[in-house]
Amino acid sequence: MPPHCGDTPRATAVRNALVRLNKRGRKGETEPGMTAGGWLGLALLGAIVVGAVALYNRLVADRNQVRQGFADIDVQLKRRSDLVPRLVEAVRAYADYENALLTSVTELRAS
Repeated sequence: MPPHCGDTPRATAVRNALVRLNKRGRKGETEPGMTAGGWLGLALLGAIVVGAVALYNRLVADRNQVRQGFADIDVQLKRRSDLVPRLVEAVRAYADYENALLTSVTELRAS
């Protein structure tokens, strides 16, 4: 807009500000800064990052749970291997007792 004769610098500044405000409302012209597509892309990227972190944490938790399960199985197998010799010894002791009892019963019947 050409300067008008007799305008003060303040009037020129106000006119220029009004022209800038008026241009903002026109189609096809945007202000510099983030657009809606930019915000959407940023939100999508943030959602992907949050999802990746959550997936990684879930996979680590599942791996730890599997390791704990195998450790529990190892403990049970160790306990079983420790109990088998004790069970065999108890069965042998009871077999000896039964043998001695059967022998004494047959001797008492024979006499």
